[in-house]
Amino acid sequence: MTNIPGRPLSRHERDLIAQRYIIIGAIIFGVALLAVLGFALYDYTVVQPEQPVARVGTETITTREFQRAMRYTRFLQVDTLRQYRDLQRESPELAPYVEQQAQQIVDGMSAANLQSFGQYVVLNLIDDKLVRQEAARRGITVSAEEIQERLEANFGFYPNGQPTATATATDLPAQFQTYVPPTLNPTVVAVWTATPTITPTATLTPTATPTTGPSPTPFPTGTAFPTSTPVSTEAYGTQVAGFTGNLRSLAGLSEDDLRYFIESDLYRIKLDEAFGAEVPAAEEQVHARHIVVETQETAQQIDDLLKQGVDWDQLAAEYGTDASATQGGDLGWFGNYSGFDETFVAKAYDTPVGTISAPFQTQFGWHLIQVLERGERPLTATQLAQARSARLQTWLDEQQAALNADGTPVVELLPIWTERVVSDPNVPAELEVAPVVPTSTAAPTEAGTPLP
Repeated sequence: MTNIPGRPLSRHERDLIAQRYIIIGAIIFGVALLAVLGFALYDYTVVQPEQPVARVGTETITTREFQRAMRYTRFLQVDTLRQYRDLQRESPELAPYVEQQAQQIVDGMSAANLQSFGQYVVLNLIDDKLVRQEAARRGITVSAEEIQERLEANFGFYPNGQPTATATATDLPAQFQTYVPPTLNPTVVAVWTATPTITPTATLTPTATPTTGPSPTPFPTGTAFPTSTPVSTEAYGTQVAGFTGNLRSLAGLSEDDLRYFIESDLYRIKLDEAFGAEVPAAEEQVHARHIVVETQETAQQIDDLLKQGVDWDQLAAEYGTDASATQGGDLGWFGNYSGFDETFVAKAYDTPVGTISAPFQTQFGWHLIQVLERGERPLTATQLAQARSARLQTWLDEQQAALNADGTPVVELLPIWTERVVSDPNVPAELEVAPVVPTSTAAPTEAGTPLP
């Protein structure tokens, strides 16, 4: 019906107009809703994954990389837990020890420790980025063949025969192949007759590191795999298929992801070797003796007596509280890799030969040091290995604290990482509880009565 101006609309006409407005409103609402959902989906699948959680030099670590690494690390924990549970069933005698290790994994992967887990992963990613950048500067590369070889070795598969470990001699400069210790400083010969070098007492080596909070949950530092026992080609294929299948189903990661993380491990190994080769095989060390007591007052009293000419050995035997006191406090030769308290070693280096330090405090008490000799000495094989293994971590710590030319930090951990932690894969319910180990069902007999 044609609408005549001035004519009232019928109820039917009003209903039709209302319906038209409702339809238009619904369409507008639907379009707006789809736009919001589409933007949310785009933000979640495209924008957020590329947002950085950390910056390392000119590069970033994206949310995608962080979440991938977190899922991979959690998967390794679950896989290790599964191996522990299998071991508990197969070797009941190991159950108490294995259960302790398994429970640490369960606790570490709990919701209460999710942030701690994520922090471990993101800091590890920062280290990986630093390692890759330094490797590029040094021309260090990792080939696809090396990744494949490492993958095979991690599953115990050696197609060219299992390598045999061989002992290698400690690399020492030629001048230290035949070592002649330095001569005693003449200024101390008159007051001290050197005794044979003794093993440094354990009283200067901390037995525990003080903490201000709960102990961190241990996480794997490398790639964990099912076995290191040599396997056949067929068994290797089965194990890889099973491992990567679980990796895909539980963590949503591919074999390419697995190879990427193996590559990261290899870069660390190669850079660690490069840094280790640069560590000098010798260092300046000191030969010193000390007297350690419990209080500052006693240390000051000993200092006064020494200045009055009282014999050092007498005071060490009378007041010293550690095992070296009976030998005049002689600690032999030591240096940066002695395992001694860092404050103590630093004070020894700062004390001139032939002089006695002022009383100073460490976690073990109050000390006075007399430095008897100083000279360059070769590191022991153990000390050299320790120095080499610590070099990469020392460098990483230095990079974490370094600044760019403009004063900005080389490494920046962005607060958004705390919002991007993931909790999958979780510990399967069947792995949370230790398996029941069958026990003997034989009926007990009376004391002294043998079983038939």
